[in-house]
Amino acid sequence: MEGPVAVAAGDSDTDAAFVQRLAALLEARNIDSTIASGSPRDVRAVFEELLSGGHKPTLIFTTSESYATIARIKDNLPGLESVPLMPPPSYIWPTFLKTDNLLNVANQITVMAIVAVGMTMVIITGGIDLSVGAVLALCAVAAASSMMRMGLGTLETILLTLSIGLSAGLVNGLVTTRLNLQSFITTLAMLSVARGVASPRTEMARHRLEKS
Repeated sequence: MEGPVAVAAGDSDTDAAFVQRLAALLEARNIDSTIASGSPRDVRAVFEELLSGGHKPTLIFTTSESYATIARIKDNLPGLESVPLMPPPSYIWPTFLKTDNLLNVANQITVMAIVAVGMTMVIITGGIDLSVGAVLALCAVAAASSMMRMGLGTLETILLTLSIGLSAGLVNGLVTTRLNLQSFITTLAMLSVARGVASPRTEMARHRLEKS
């Protein structure tokens, strides 16, 4: 090999672990390597020193996170443009099947699954509910406000949130059945009401977070 193999990465914990592991593997195989890690300025300084000493890297390994940064540095350094830049391969399927990822997916779809079950019942009976998303947002805002501003416990917050959702559904059902209005119109009105009630409280919470 004409020059060393360069291992370039940023200063994150993931990059540091990548650099340490790959450097150990290269050393075990008696392959001359150079480490260029840290801020973009630090990485560029290492490459400039290599080029000034006539030790042009034959290959540059980097992480997926730092690929774009290292590529810009490489392309802007004369003499380094032709050096191949190798990110680690991605293994999507084995990673997807890991327990942590499957639990994360299950946690993310739980809310949508619960809403979908209720919507399914409405559609089976020939109706439609346009307000489920807005009511869900209102319940979420009410839960956060009750715990942060009112100091309610977990059980009280759950009961309050359920009562809000049930009240919205009860109003939709009564207006649709008793007043003979189309569920499309009724739930569209509830969507506007729920969104209107939730939006100011969301903005107030956002302003409090920005001030704190």
